[in-house]
Amino acid sequence: MRQQLVKYRVAQSNNLRGLLTEYGEVMSMGRAALNEAFPVVIARLIDRLPAVLIDTLRDQWSGLTELDKRISEIERRLGQWMKRPLKFGGRVTAVAKPDMKRFKFLSESLRSSALPAQD
Repeated sequence: MRQQLVKYRVAQSNNLRGLLTEYGEVMSMGRAALNEAFPVVIARLIDRLPAVLIDTLRDQWSGLTELDKRISEIERRLGQWMKRPLKFGGRVTAVAKPDMKRFKFLSESLRSSALPAQD
């Protein structure tokens, strides 16, 4: 879930940066650079672009802030979960990435074993 939100945030950030570039406003890569430059860029564009577009750009930027909050909340929850003691002792030290090849093999094996035998 977190990884998808991060990917979506990066895509939205790049989309917003690209759109602003079309209007002649170029800024550095990265979320911090966008946060720093966006208010200044919007102030310069207010006189050149329609209000509806300025509002849409602001909405897009505030959507990034909402994504930041959601990602931070997931990270906070994961941090709490990783600190809790396990039933068999110790603590969780890492969350492994799923092995999709193994998962596919296991799901195919389960599916084939659940099918009735054909004569």
